[in-house]
Amino acid sequence: MDLADASLLWLAQHTGVLAILTIDLKDFSVYRLPNGTALAPVL
Repeated sequence: MDLADASLLWLAQHTGVLAILTIDLKDFSVYRLPNGTALAPVL
């Protein structure tokens, strides 16, 4: 996990916005918020 990925996870946890625009689908299929929720990457 790099700083950009960690920042997106932190923002998702604090804002509740789970949809992110990314081309890095492989990494975001693994990452989870503390409650177990996955982000919803949009390509």
